[in-house]
Amino acid sequence: MKFFLEMIEQVKRQSEINILDSFGKLGEQKTFKPEVFFHFVEHCQPFVFYHKEYSTEKLDLLMLGDKNNYVPILIASPFKIWSAEMAGNNFISIKKPGTAPVSDVVGLSIICFMAVEQSPKQLLYFMYSEITLDTLEKIKQVTATNSLDGIAKELVDRMYEEKTGVEPGIIKVNVGSGKTKKRFKINRVIHVRPKKVLNTRSDSGVEIDWSHRWKVRAHWRFIGQGKIGKDREGNYTQTDFTWIEEYIKGPESKPLIDKKLRIVD
Repeated sequence: MKFFLEMIEQVKRQSEINILDSFGKLGEQKTFKPEVFFHFVEHCQPFVFYHKEYSTEKLDLLMLGDKNNYVPILIASPFKIWSAEMAGNNFISIKKPGTAPVSDVVGLSIICFMAVEQSPKQLLYFMYSEITLDTLEKIKQVTATNSLDGIAKELVDRMYEEKTGVEPGIIKVNVGSGKTKKRFKINRVIHVRPKKVLNTRSDSGVEIDWSHRWKVRAHWRFIGQGKIGKDREGNYTQTDFTWIEEYIKGPESKPLIDKKLRIVD
């Protein structure tokens, strides 16, 4: 999860995190303080995905959303806060307008993102990306957006359809500075790969345990306009939706990836 760690270091160098768009509940807010990002990071479950071949049509569906045609997607992610990156490379590169089809010049390369569930159909994303300017200079920055639903849904579906494994170990991370400086631990990284990919080690050289039990997808269920359902913690506070709990699949003799919910105060 080297890109997630890079993302944390990048935010340390930024005085603020710009909000690229505001489709939903972000209102007129234009920026976030880094402290907001660091608070979410403490509760984040990191995921590393291995590359999968996509058709041109599929890539079109994964592109950044169009603000004028934005429709929120119901995403049944197993964690309230999670990060995603590709092993060894970026997720997707969006070409600069006017460049030749064979050109390597891109406008935006998404390196890593962290998803924060705000409601069943409202996710906030902190996106770590590399931007190519008109001068061809490349800069990296972390911004906030809520237009990555297409990419997020694709990755969540992969979590349940493909091979999953755990990279054990404890990674210590420092966030903030001065009086706000904190240190916390990441106890595991979850890897997701197509069945035909045979990686056995992470980028850091740690052996990945691909044999385990996995919980069948928990999900949000629409219960009717105006009705009150349960939130992820079991409280009847959620309008129009209710949270359906997951169940364990696989032999009892295998280790379990525990998708314990991370609660944000």
